[in-house]
Amino acid sequence: MAVLRVNVKGRENVPETAGAMMLANHASLFDVLTCFWAVDRPTCGIGSEQVFRLPVAGTLLKLLGGVPYSKGAKDGKAVRALVAAYEEGAIIGMFPEGFRSWTGKPLPIRRGTGRLVKSLGCPLVYCKVYTGFLQHPRWATWPRLIPWHMEYFYEEFSPDATADDINEAIARGIAIDPDKVELPKHSWGYRLADGLQDFLWACPGCFEVESLRVDPKGNHISCPHCVRRWRVDLRCFMVAESPD
Repeated sequence: MAVLRVNVKGRENVPETAGAMMLANHASLFDVLTCFWAVDRPTCGIGSEQVFRLPVAGTLLKLLGGVPYSKGAKDGKAVRALVAAYEEGAIIGMFPEGFRSWTGKPLPIRRGTGRLVKSLGCPLVYCKVYTGFLQHPRWATWPRLIPWHMEYFYEEFSPDATADDINEAIARGIAIDPDKVELPKHSWGYRLADGLQDFLWACPGCFEVESLRVDPKGNHISCPHCVRRWRVDLRCFMVAESPD
């Protein structure tokens, strides 16, 4: 975690002993580990079984009490394991959007999240990860060395709150505005354009399909059809370096 240079705010909003559910926005592979590690108490989170198959990340997730679940299917076994951990007083956690964001912008909250929170009657701890989408964009081949900034918040609900009310609160609680996230000092990246050619299906200049190419050094992307060229920066912006 020293490599990520984690900066955490709001640790006082995490219950010291009582059980709670922690929910976070999902923008990087690393948030699966970092959000739970920073709590500094017993946790149990569910994550895609695909991640648990990875040699290093899978082992760390198991050590942190992670439970694999089948993405795209109703996995009662995983949910029961999560509920049992909460009833034993642990912090249980998940990423209610279900998928990693491509740009850092919020994704819809899965409807079942609000129902689960209401059935448990549990308080929530929100973990807002501000720089995760910059640290390792979903489309990028290589991660960037960008300090990891995140913050915890706490919320309880009245018995009258509906599952829809809770889902709306969760959406507000974990949302970030990527356009307002400042790039931390001492940020660095390698081959910043690698992977972008697979994410952008057409050239943004001439709209030629599958025409983008990453330059040999990996920081520029260009289109041989219209001869436009862009430099990709640490904020994932394409900066034009050729005439329109």
